[in-house]
Amino acid sequence: MYSVGKDHCLRCSGKMICRGAEQIQLGKTGFFFGSLGNLMSGALEVKVYTCQNCGKIEFYCNEPSDGS
Repeated sequence: MYSVGKDHCLRCSGKMICRGAEQIQLGKTGFFFGSLGNLMSGALEVKVYTCQNCGKIEFYCNEPSDGS
């Protein structure tokens, strides 16, 4: 039975290692406005975890949830 959470991989149940926080760029690049959508959308800060066994990567929101 696989353990659910940040400690064990959901794929192989291997140990997950925290690689720190990163910012993922939101938005998209458009034909007419180029990268303006990216600049206006901002970024989402996430914690990055990788599995020691299979290399699976998981992202977890680094900000507290507002409940919505």
